[in-house]
Amino acid sequence: MAADGKNFSDRIWQSKTSMVNELHNELVRNCILGKAPDETIKNMTKFVDKKFKKAKMQAGRLVMTEQAFFASAAQKDCFNELDVEEFEVVATLDSHTSEICQSLDGQHFPMKDYQPGVTAPPFHVYCRSTTVPYFDDEWSVGERAARGEDGKTYYVPSDMKYKDWKKSFVDGGSKEELQVVATSDTIKMKEEMKVHESTDRPIIEQEDIIEQAKYFGDDLLKHPDLIKYNNGEPIGNYLNQKIGYDGLPRVVSSTEFEQMGKEKEILYRGVKNYKELSAQEMVEQFKKGSFYSGRGVYGNGTYVNADKKVAMYYAGDTTNGQIMEMILDDGAKIVSYFDILSEWGETEIYKIPLNKREAYQQVIDNVGAYAAIKGYDAIALDGWQRKNHIVILNRSKVIIKG
Repeated sequence: MAADGKNFSDRIWQSKTSMVNELHNELVRNCILGKAPDETIKNMTKFVDKKFKKAKMQAGRLVMTEQAFFASAAQKDCFNELDVEEFEVVATLDSHTSEICQSLDGQHFPMKDYQPGVTAPPFHVYCRSTTVPYFDDEWSVGERAARGEDGKTYYVPSDMKYKDWKKSFVDGGSKEELQVVATSDTIKMKEEMKVHESTDRPIIEQEDIIEQAKYFGDDLLKHPDLIKYNNGEPIGNYLNQKIGYDGLPRVVSSTEFEQMGKEKEILYRGVKNYKELSAQEMVEQFKKGSFYSGRGVYGNGTYVNADKKVAMYYAGDTTNGQIMEMILDDGAKIVSYFDILSEWGETEIYKIPLNKREAYQQVIDNVGAYAAIKGYDAIALDGWQRKNHIVILNRSKVIIKG
């Protein structure tokens, strides 16, 4: 039972009753207006289709929130078993954090008051806050991570709360004295922990995609300095950082990769020297550095192919070329290019001249960006225009041969 006193079943039946009532009202409206039977059927079909699409989106939100609720309840049981006396709310230090999570960051409560939705997360849909044991020490050791408006992650003192962080480093403050979390630091930490971290996003409906695109568009209008031109397509680079698709791939040994390749399709990517970058440096960058935001006719992303000959063509001669071998993680969500192109086409953004597109329309003006925000990790052309490329959107879902 959540904070509002309703369980999953209660909300499902409430949604069902609401839909039936709306369906009845729409039918009565058509009868009063004297619509012909065929027109009424057409109107009702559109109405039901629209409502079910919205209901599907609401169900997705509901399931995610309920899962977060049960996870929080399990955390409570864990704390009780460990005899934790008080717990502390920990929010994410970035510009996306909700006001309620901002205000609760650092607040601590007795375990007897632990109540998901009230004193413990989730406090709202898609809540990212969590809880940790609280110890009443006079000193603190350690650091916590914060992401600035420039997209970089910084270390700040572990006892710094959201309000203090915002006042010190967002509202006119400077981050010059802070240590930037370098890529090498992240790689080193992951190697020491032997843990691969990947980003998982839920598949969302078009209405939510537009909503998120508008948020990103507004963010770019307010902070044009977030647009960087040194790492491929600028808006794609911004999106990768915002949605976490710039995470590092999992690098495995040749022996381990060969074993994996027996059960999964191996994908190849050919690169060659380009300007000041050598092919080998490009390979190392893909494995350990920033995720280059590629451009492409079938959507912005990193293009790979199951046919090694295609990769060899792009790599050119062996002197200046390199071929990467990789596979996609079992959990990678792959969408057919035809399916995602059809859905993206419904936005009709392609009909709007480039100089007349709104900011959010520029964010999703290609299929790759649209698919990434929707929650997919890769696009498969599946023979579209006789092409069989895979467009990788989420690097953290890649397993690459070391």
